[in-house]
Amino acid sequence: MTFLRRLGALLDRERRFAGLRVVVIAAIVMAAARGYREPHPYPISHWLLDWRHGLVKRGFVGTLVSPLYAWKAPSEVGDVVTTLSLLVLVAALVALAVGALRLARSATRPPDEAMLGGAALVLASSPLPVSMAYTAGFFDRFLELATLGAVAALARRRFATIPILVCAGVLVHELFLLYGLPVLLFAVLVSSVKPGEPVD
Repeated sequence: MTFLRRLGALLDRERRFAGLRVVVIAAIVMAAARGYREPHPYPISHWLLDWRHGLVKRGFVGTLVSPLYAWKAPSEVGDVVTTLSLLVLVAALVALAVGALRLARSATRPPDEAMLGGAALVLASSPLPVSMAYTAGFFDRFLELATLGAVAALARRRFATIPILVCAGVLVHELFLLYGLPVLLFAVLVSSVKPGEPVD
């Protein structure tokens, strides 16, 4: 009977999580669809900066993608950048959904499960996905991916990956130092605290 109760509880938890997954993904998709705007000339111009004529600030992305539009007509360059920025946006939204759902699934007690599941729903239905879609084309999505990737690497103890992602984030945009790096340092602090030990 104990085994059957445990099995039933596990199946109930899986059903609840499957429902949460559907709702979170649907909320993020609807929010992004509501906020999406094609990149205008200002963010597109950032993608055209590269290092062919010197080590210019924020030229890392342009250096990597410039072969994709080097021989394109000026009218086609905007289409290439729009497509690339949409792909980066989708990757950032997927990373956001995966991170929120993994956090919710990490709960081991029903109260924690309810709290973290609610937090995932709040995040999915917040203005964040709308803002991410509205500012498509800006380099913020790269910074968010670098930050989430570094935190995920820390959680999986893949420490060699962290400095690569940090350097990439700084090369994409120096603003990474102001919000990506502090998030990573906070994650380092939290990961060093033993369960039940207060954080100073």
